[in-house]
Amino acid sequence: MKSEITTKTIQQLLQAFQTQEFPEKVAYALIRRSPDELRLFPCRRWSFLNTMIMVSNQTDTAMGFRQWRALNRHVVKGARAFHILVPLLKRYTPEPAPDTDTDDAPEVKQRVYGFKAVPVFRYEDTDGKPLPVKESYKPVHAPAFIEVAKNIGVQIDYGPVYANFLGYYAPAEKRIHLCSHTDGVFFHELAHAMHDYLGLAAVADSQQKEIVAEFSAAVLARIAGLTGYEGNAYQYIARYADGDSPEQVLRHIAAVIKDIEAVVTAVLRMSETNIGGIQHE
Repeated sequence: MKSEITTKTIQQLLQAFQTQEFPEKVAYALIRRSPDELRLFPCRRWSFLNTMIMVSNQTDTAMGFRQWRALNRHVVKGARAFHILVPLLKRYTPEPAPDTDTDDAPEVKQRVYGFKAVPVFRYEDTDGKPLPVKESYKPVHAPAFIEVAKNIGVQIDYGPVYANFLGYYAPAEKRIHLCSHTDGVFFHELAHAMHDYLGLAAVADSQQKEIVAEFSAAVLARIAGLTGYEGNAYQYIARYADGDSPEQVLRHIAAVIKDIEAVVTAVLRMSETNIGGIQHE
């Protein structure tokens, strides 16, 4: 029954991709930091590069030794710092243009003349009083199929956007991190997790993994009775195809269609809720 639902929905979506007849697109909502967080934690205002350095050190909160002390926390003995790059600024006054005639004082500006490495420590490597701001970013209403992640041993956490992605699946940690409450974002990462759980991701390249995840997400959205993801899914997949024509997009989907069928069918079989009229076996 569930494999039939998967096949039928895939065929409907492929037809929509062929004809380019899509419903109005869903607007993807972002999780944003609160004003208190931005004020108390300098790392919330770091550059993209420093933010990625922080993320690569498996934390989303890091500060210098004295900054932690100001929040009544101390770096634990033996903790090792990682380093961010802080610009070195020099004040200067631009020379006025020769034909400038004004009595205004010249504007003092700043320019970057280099960078220095500054040590910072992860929140996980500190101890002391709880942080003064601890926001909960979990959605009020959980997305469909969320219980499937638990059934395959995958943890889900939510947090604000701090890079150029809305979510990711970390295979080594068996964890999905979401920076959006939009259902389609979760479906995409759940598809990645299921692709990995089934052992199919191990023999797929990065292009194939993304196509499987995005098309599976669009299929799951339709089955859950949600529309508006089709156009976004087409554009996403087109970026991983050799071009953006329907023929090229469909050709890349066809190459991984068995993986898509396996992922969606497995999600439906492990789902504990009756969605879109699906009858459980």
